[in-house]
Amino acid sequence: MRCAPALLLLAAALPAVDAPIGTLPPEPRSLQLTPGGNTGPVRSVDPMALGQDIEALRRSVRRVQEALGEQPAPTEAHGEKAAAPSAPAHETEVRRKTSDRYGEQLAALGQGMEAQITAKLDHEPAELVLKELVAVTGAAWDDVPVPALRRTVSLRLAATTLPDVLDRMLGQIGLAWREEGHGGARRIVIVEGGLTGEDAEAASVRALERAAAEGDGPVAAEAHYLLGSRDLKAHRPIEAMRRFNTLVEAMNRSKDATVKRWVQRG
Repeated sequence: MRCAPALLLLAAALPAVDAPIGTLPPEPRSLQLTPGGNTGPVRSVDPMALGQDIEALRRSVRRVQEALGEQPAPTEAHGEKAAAPSAPAHETEVRRKTSDRYGEQLAALGQGMEAQITAKLDHEPAELVLKELVAVTGAAWDDVPVPALRRTVSLRLAATTLPDVLDRMLGQIGLAWREEGHGGARRIVIVEGGLTGEDAEAASVRALERAAAEGDGPVAAEAHYLLGSRDLKAHRPIEAMRRFNTLVEAMNRSKDATVKRWVQRG
């Protein structure tokens, strides 16, 4: 209790406070700009030491990844970029295969129905050509005997898909074809006589697509118009618009009267 009188005297000597005491003004820290535009003290960093610290950290991360059984991520050496992982061979290379029977006279780039086929064949049995086409493209064929396949065919084409090749080859001997099955069970079936229903429609569209791709003459213009009309009739307005736009944009400068007529109709 001896301190009580001293505390009372000290309190009486202090001035009365009516409002809270304000906070202290902010002080610029290191690397912070001051109102005058100057910078505070900056600590220099040794680049070599920093690089060594980063490399040590990378080694530690790799050791942890190896201990956990994880594949370490590729790193970059000083001044070099890390090598990108190589893509699998089947993604970077398209296989080209030549015919065992005809050699370079019949070859395919790629597999399946989208393979790009090159052929230079004259008066060859259709059945033998078909067997080689199946071999170089990997497509499946339902090899039910068809007498007309004994007749000869000629093929002169480059970078042509298998459906177009089959149309051109079989059309020479009065045959057609269609696909049956799904997935890995899909196979090519040779049809004697005419196609019906969806098969006939598909064959017709393929023929028109070929005609549309052959230049900018009257035949191509008519093919573009007929393809657009088919899409419109089938209630595919976007596809129809694309066809008609292609017709107009590609051929509107033609001086051919027949081409102009198809352009105006489109």
